[in-house]
Amino acid sequence: MKNHFITLFGPEHRKTTWILLIIALLLISISLSLGTSDNLPAIAMLFVGIMVFCFSILHIWKKATFYATLVGVCGTILPLIWGNHILGEIFDYAIGGICAAGILAGTIGFFIRLLIQARKGLR
Repeated sequence: MKNHFITLFGPEHRKTTWILLIIALLLISISLSLGTSDNLPAIAMLFVGIMVFCFSILHIWKKATFYATLVGVCGTILPLIWGNHILGEIFDYAIGGICAAGILAGTIGFFIRLLIQARKGLR
């Protein structure tokens, strides 16, 4: 198990992971520096940056089940947090936004992985 986990961060995965992380951090930092209050392009950039961050973490395993797990976890947290103001309004909206981006990233990743697996099965 330990060797399998280490091989996931091999050279072929490391380059893609770093590229995705840099893109995500650039999108998030630029959107936050522009300000996200009443700025729709900056909000969209932040949302896409969070989605790319999710892809950078989950692309290593290349299984649709991990993306489905992300959708399940974020889909469970979102209704519990958003609107109830458990942690305070600012934190609740931040966590809700991250969960919404995670749900969208997980759904897109799930279908992409299913298509890739189906394409490999046809060969």
